[in-house]
Amino acid sequence: MNFLSSFRSLHALANSQRVLIAATGLLATACNTTEPVEPAATPDTEISSDLRGFRSRVPDRVDFVSQGLYPEGVAYDQYRNTFLVSSAAKGQVGTVSATGTYHPFAQDSALISSFGVRLDRLRRRVLVAAGDIGVSPRSTPQTTGKQALLAIYDQASGRRQALVRLSDLRPNLPHVANDVTTDFAGNAYVTDSFSGLIYKVTPAGHASVFVENAALAPTPNGVGFGLNGIVYHPDGYLIVAKFDDQKLLKISLRQPNTITEINLNGATIFPDGLLLSRDGRRLIVVNNGAGGSRGASSIAAFETQNNWTSARQVNSFATDATGPVAPTTVTVVGDDVYVLYSFLGQLLAGTQPPVATFSLQKLPFSLSGRR
Repeated sequence: MNFLSSFRSLHALANSQRVLIAATGLLATACNTTEPVEPAATPDTEISSDLRGFRSRVPDRVDFVSQGLYPEGVAYDQYRNTFLVSSAAKGQVGTVSATGTYHPFAQDSALISSFGVRLDRLRRRVLVAAGDIGVSPRSTPQTTGKQALLAIYDQASGRRQALVRLSDLRPNLPHVANDVTTDFAGNAYVTDSFSGLIYKVTPAGHASVFVENAALAPTPNGVGFGLNGIVYHPDGYLIVAKFDDQKLLKISLRQPNTITEINLNGATIFPDGLLLSRDGRRLIVVNNGAGGSRGASSIAAFETQNNWTSARQVNSFATDATGPVAPTTVTVVGDDVYVLYSFLGQLLAGTQPPVATFSLQKLPFSLSGRR
């Protein structure tokens, strides 16, 4: 997610409220939810929906119309052959069919802006990171830059199962929840772009601050947004995008304050969404340059031979040739990767009339690297 210079005021808010956090902090503080989350009976064995032999029923490009939606996150539901998309402007979550028809899925008044979306298929739930960055008609001074929420919905009905108020764990810091991933056991991990925190929410709904480290806070006098996309690796660590520092970080689940930078042979320009292959050796990175205002936007594929100590770039796809589409994240359909064109730059610039048509574009390379 890229939020640029129109949020300098929010960045000033973040700097004024930010407390330097000790590098050794690992606290487990309970957080209330509106409804309890039912424990899952089956562990989550999914890294992605990289399904061998699955034949895509989705065209190479899916355009969908919903004026002023500005979707930021996306996940593919293989059983319904639909995409789930969030909305930075409206907060709702909707579905997009393979033919480009948009329908609301969860219209939750508690969500001002919704961002990262994670489909936990085995537990039949949809997890959504949410907050307020000041661009929604429902944004207020009381909520802008002060919310980090994890909303959980039933996959079939869209009924809310839980709303976890993560920002209550550190009420004196600035907040916006950005992205979410899950591990084998169904624990959710959520990035906070303004505070630099990573939260953990168990399947039972217990929330804690999982990583609290000054190195993860937004860089002073930077773009104002630090942590961004996040994925879980089956070997027991997280890979996290540090947007302002243009880095990818590796964070151990057993020792959360063991944080190392992944050495990449190709530049990652403001990394946003991430997607990991099933075998954990290939990573798709969205480089969101906001239509060229902070560098060229592109989607890059990296591969590793040493468990993400380092990696090399093996594929790249430039998006700016089609205009300032502001790619934010990617999802997988079979082995095909689709990037979401969010047009967030127009939202931040206050473009009128609001953008009405958004797109999901198939990349010329696959998640597994077999194509």
